[in-house]
Amino acid sequence: MKKVIFIFHLCLIATNICIAQSYDTTYYENKSVLFISTPTIHGDSVISFYDTKGKSILSSSYIKHSFFDKKFGKNRTIIVINKYLYEDYCVSENDTVYNYFEFDDNFDRQLQSLYNYLEQHVVYPRNAMKKKIQALVKIGFMVETNGRMYSITPLTKHYWGFEEAVIKVLEEKKQFGFVTYKNQSVKLYLEIPFYFRIKERTLTD
Repeated sequence: MKKVIFIFHLCLIATNICIAQSYDTTYYENKSVLFISTPTIHGDSVISFYDTKGKSILSSSYIKHSFFDKKFGKNRTIIVINKYLYEDYCVSENDTVYNYFEFDDNFDRQLQSLYNYLEQHVVYPRNAMKKKIQALVKIGFMVETNGRMYSITPLTKHYWGFEEAVIKVLEEKKQFGFVTYKNQSVKLYLEIPFYFRIKERTLTD
C-alpha cells in the first residue's frame, strides 16, 4: 500500500559562498549574456565574460566591469580576479547593494536557519497537493543593514499558490539577520530556490 506525502527539498547554495546572481548564466537587460559561471569549492569560476557589445573580456587576470542595470535601476559593478567572481554589487547615491561576495560561517548559519524555518512553516497549497502538482519556485528579496527582509518578490509563477506560500512565511519572519562584509553591515540581494515535491512511499519506509 502506498500513501502520498510531500516534502520540501531545499536547494542550499554553495558552502561559504553566496551565489545569488551568478550560477549558470547571467544576462544584461537586453538579454545578451553577461557572464557564465560554475560553482566550485573555491568560489564561482567564471567561464565566459562579455561586455555590453558582446566582446569577450575574460582574458585579463583582473576585471572590473561597470554598467547600468535596469533590473535594479542602479549602476552595477562586477569584479573578477583570475577568472573567479570576487564581487558583484549595485550602487546608487544612497547605498550599495551586494549580489555576491564571500561570506563568513555566520552567514551560512543564517541561510541554513532561514531554510529550516521555511521547511517548518510553509504550507503546501491544498489544490496543488490534491492534483499532485510539484514546483520549483524562486524568490528574490533584499536584506536591509538592520537584517530585515523586504521587497520580497516571486521570480517564478506557477499559478497554484506556491510562490505566495513561501512569500507569506518570509513576510511573517521579517528578519534574516545582519549581513556583514569588510566589518560593516551591508545590504544584500538574495534569490533563493524552494522545491515543493510530492513523494510516494510505502507505509513501511
